Amino acid sequence: MKKLLCLLLALALCAALLPCALAFVDVAPGDYYYDAVDWLSSREITTGTGGDAFSPDKTCTRAETVTFLWRIMGEPAPAASDCAFTDVDPDAYYYKPVLWAVENGITRGTSETAFEPGADVTRAMAVTFIYRTLKLQGKGYGGDPWAFRLDFTDADDVPGWS
Repeated sequence: MKKLLCLLLALALCAALLPCALAFVDVAPGDYYYDAVDWLSSREITTGTGGDAFSPDKTCTRAETVTFLWRIMGEPAPAASDCAFTDVDPDAYYYKPVLWAVENGITRGTSETAFEPGADVTRAMAVTFIYRTLKLQGKGYGGDPWAFRLDFTDADDVPGWS
């Protein structure tokens, strides 16, 4: 009996040393985003899209994006408990992240009373949210915004606020 117990304990210890495979069936070790998804999920910044799916081809929503940033920042408690946006349900998983993002200037919503949590986040929105989060940490570029001009083919479509 002691030998069996020792063997089981040794196997459990060895198993703990092995790299842990992601629980998402749609993310494979050869995928270019595997390490990023592993890093995010191991820190509970993302939990996937439900069940055992990550849905790597799905576009993130505005709510998901501010939630990721809020979690990366350590889930800080927002000072406010009321939200001016009528489309942000107090019971939604993204309620506190939206409050935090507004308080810290990460977003101002899409209008005075709307956040549009289910809307796809555009590249301009995502970059703006990330940049403003970096500035919260005292990072980011603070000089001439055109100093690092990149010639994107869709540059004329980029909103001025971003």
